[in-house]
Amino acid sequence: MGDFKEFKDKLELSGRKVIDDESIRKKTDTWNNCIKSYISNFGDRIQLDPANVEIVVVEEENLDCNAFVQKVGKTYFIAINKYILSFYHDRIQHFFLKSDNYIRLKLFSEQTKSVADMNELFFKKGGPYYSFFKSPDLKYNIFANIVYNNILYLIIFHEFGHIITG
Repeated sequence: MGDFKEFKDKLELSGRKVIDDESIRKKTDTWNNCIKSYISNFGDRIQLDPANVEIVVVEEENLDCNAFVQKVGKTYFIAINKYILSFYHDRIQHFFLKSDNYIRLKLFSEQTKSVADMNELFFKKGGPYYSFFKSPDLKYNIFANIVYNNILYLIIFHEFGHIITG
């Protein structure tokens, strides 16, 4: 916990801050569980203790960067900018709620059972995805959540790649 406090203090000195409220913790808990599980599965192939990687959300008014890695003590902090979360969330919601895209999605999901299968895999069985969209239409909700979560995991694992490669 000392590394976290030091990281938080360093960010505040640079005009940024860690967002540490309950709703953000639910998301970062999901991401941290996922990445720690992957690190554990690497075994001896990488020299990294899963306990030494933490994903946090930071607030920075100007979008100088979407995400970054900073090592403090023994811990690598993967920091994702709060505003990039909002940016992609708004874009996905806008795209999928547009009438023509929504109709195409419904037609696709009626022709294939893959969307229902994705729900079973990722949301009901404790998969690594977090539910960001809460539409009453299950198919829209599933598809939008999968797209958004994949964007976020791309950002997270891009930063993780910096840790692995030094």
